[in-house]
Amino acid sequence: MIKKFLPVIFCLSLVLPAYTSSAPGNNPVSGKEQTSSPPGPKEQGINLRPAPRKDKWAQASVGKNGETAVPSGPQEFVIVIRTAPKDAKVDQVTLGQKGEILIPRSPEANRSHVSATVMRSPKAAGGPAANKAEEPKKEHEEGEEAKKGKGANRARSTGEAQSVAGSMDSGKDRGNLGSGEGTAFGGFPSNSPGNVGPFLGDGFIPAAYQQTTDSSSFAIGQDDSGETPTTPVVLPTAQLQAILEKSVSDVGIPGAIMAVQTKDGVWIGAAGKADLNANLSMAPDMQVRLAGVTKVFTAALIMKLVEENKIALTDTVQQWLPALIVPGTVPFSAQITVAMLLNHTSGLYDYTGDQYFVDLLLSDPYYAWPSDSTYDEIIYWIFDSVFTPGTAFEYCNAGYYLLGKIAEAATGNTDTVENMIKTRFFDPLNMSKTTLSRGGQFQTTEPYTLGYCWIDPSYYPFLVDTAAVVDTSDWDLSWDWTSGSGVSTVHDMLTWTRALFRGQVVNAQSLAQMTTPQDPSSFGFGLEVSDSDPWFGEKMYGHSGENPGTLARWLYYPDSGRTIFLILNRFDSYAPAQMDVSQVADSILADVSNALWNATP
Repeated sequence: MIKKFLPVIFCLSLVLPAYTSSAPGNNPVSGKEQTSSPPGPKEQGINLRPAPRKDKWAQASVGKNGETAVPSGPQEFVIVIRTAPKDAKVDQVTLGQKGEILIPRSPEANRSHVSATVMRSPKAAGGPAANKAEEPKKEHEEGEEAKKGKGANRARSTGEAQSVAGSMDSGKDRGNLGSGEGTAFGGFPSNSPGNVGPFLGDGFIPAAYQQTTDSSSFAIGQDDSGETPTTPVVLPTAQLQAILEKSVSDVGIPGAIMAVQTKDGVWIGAAGKADLNANLSMAPDMQVRLAGVTKVFTAALIMKLVEENKIALTDTVQQWLPALIVPGTVPFSAQITVAMLLNHTSGLYDYTGDQYFVDLLLSDPYYAWPSDSTYDEIIYWIFDSVFTPGTAFEYCNAGYYLLGKIAEAATGNTDTVENMIKTRFFDPLNMSKTTLSRGGQFQTTEPYTLGYCWIDPSYYPFLVDTAAVVDTSDWDLSWDWTSGSGVSTVHDMLTWTRALFRGQVVNAQSLAQMTTPQDPSSFGFGLEVSDSDPWFGEKMYGHSGENPGTLARWLYYPDSGRTIFLILNRFDSYAPAQMDVSQVADSILADVSNALWNATP
């Protein structure tokens, strides 16, 4: 019995007992009063000791004399995109003698020249071969100089030109959203425009390019029919950029990235800072953490496994996880079905709203929570329920964590969620900068933004000495996993949106189940569903997410074909919050709605 209460005793010795109720996790639910700690493993216990942070490594380009080389600033180049023979290897990026990108011809692609002005670092001017110097690992030292070096690495330009064209087989939607990488011209310096890489159209090369007044954004005309637009881009680009700019500051929300896609085109903008210490500007191509938006990937994987007859929606938790369900954990496990986990009607109490769990999490936010087919530390926290399964609705991160375990169990634990999603979805869709890993790690060879969360030492003295926003970008998210550890880019999320709602991810029956709430739930499977959303008054499918250091809003409007994806690199997950970041996000979306409604063709 003493062992059972050790986590609580130790935890309460570290922190003050008085808390308000903000929980970690994405879309956190209010905390529930606890009178005792959850049952824990009898042998292994739970280690509450804050472990030392592991050595960090940074990568950098090395100059001729061994110096660390990073882009020193933008330089303007004009890249001419030309048509090329059908056998051109666009997926590997084919360049002409003068550095132009060669695109395969198609009958409807008789546009001999399409020009785009892009900002690139001087080192990138030579094309793919320009930055082929070795990138040895460099030990990250503590202190401001090391932080600046780490920040500079995030802005590193790869110098590799990537294709901006999608599949050129006109007239057909082959499920190929383009054959280039996630951003058309690789990584960008911090003040360079973004680029959508493979464009969202049926083999459409953008013929209308509108340079915005701010170098941190861009807009490209789009006509989803594949025909050349006859009217210029009408997106209110200056207004959209201004909306972002007024929402960020060094003392508030450091940075923001937003994509707006309508029938008139696509605009992607960035504002503010990705790294406050390094004074690094946010850029449109940076990787971001998705928090709760991750759930749409998990739901899609489950539905794909249903299509493959590996799982049934009526299967139960106990059926798939008998070795992990020990007495005192996962109540009603023999009654909770896969469908209930998907639409948040399982009734399970969400550990991310448990204050004891928050205390444990923040005792060492870099801790990788262990998990395998016979032992999973997180499942010991799924020990209570709030209603009988199937009788009510309550958003539950714990349910989506269990879905990840069920997906792996369906393969006999011979495959991982990360690999299943990668091979089924991300690879075929060329979403090369999107991952769903257990710890939520960024691809450190690609630019990414830090995340910031306010921490009060009165509540968490082992994290900070004085109240401050802290960098959460390397906090381990294994406690959230298939509920909220996804990483992506704005471009990849636009690709995902188009593919999912065109039936290129799951079949029509699965998509209908994902987008149709069943009583008593107000959710579909992995999707928020609204018949009249608060910003546009239209039917909306999407998801929101909040984790320490990130807020995400992903919205798709099927009637108008509009997509909005918003990322803010701050979220105060733990009480007391310094600011209401969700309210800022709502205000941004309201302003975007007004700007789009008032735009004139």
